[in-house]
Amino acid sequence: MKINQTMSVTAYINPGQSTLINLSESLANDLSVLAAAKGVSLEECITDALMERVEEIEDRVLVMLSNDPEANELLSEEESSGFREWLRNKSKRRR
Repeated sequence: MKINQTMSVTAYINPGQSTLINLSESLANDLSVLAAAKGVSLEECITDALMERVEEIEDRVLVMLSNDPEANELLSEEESSGFREWLRNKSKRRR
């Protein structure tokens, strides 16, 4: 029986704040191989991969919003607060 190992990575969210992210052994190995192939550090490889993914998501969101007339309307403070609270709750449930 093989026990899955994990690799911990510290992500700095804001200055002075960080969060610990555990990667599966297979993902850590894949990222290590990718980093070696690119000739960069594991940290740089992970950062680049995350940045690329975030940019892809941002691009898709912008396309979706540009096709929706309501996306160009400003929200009231009450609507904004409600939406932020909804996002926080959704984020907490994913952890």
